[in-house]
Amino acid sequence: MPALSALALQATLFVILAAALLMPGMAEKAVPRLALKAAARNAAIETFLSYGIPQTKGRTGILIFAAARERLVEVVADDAAHGPLGAAAWRDICDAVAARARQGSLAEGLVAGVEKAGDLLAGPLPRKPDDRNEMPNHVVVL
Repeated sequence: MPALSALALQATLFVILAAALLMPGMAEKAVPRLALKAAARNAAIETFLSYGIPQTKGRTGILIFAAARERLVEVVADDAAHGPLGAAAWRDICDAVAARARQGSLAEGLVAGVEKAGDLLAGPLPRKPDDRNEMPNHVVVL
């Protein structure tokens, strides 16, 4: 096959694939789920760090990160919160958020996730009389 014909074939295939990926929902199907999870995890960690959550006095901060379009939930926890609870606790929080989100209410899912986090943290990290909120408690939409 002559070089010019091969180049024309490649260009045609590129245009066809690009057009297919521009169709609604196709790009999400082309990206492997594992890559989406890794991207959501990285975004959660980046957000955790950019909001200064690791600078809290007791290092007990957590971030519940929901990537609505990708339908993924990640929890990032600081050292003092992660140590006594471990990864299983964060999966429970993710499951609580995802269960409500599947029913059509991400907002209720986030509330359930925050309540679950509070319940889990109350045992190993009970609130002390001199505790104060160092971080704002609100939903941030990125």
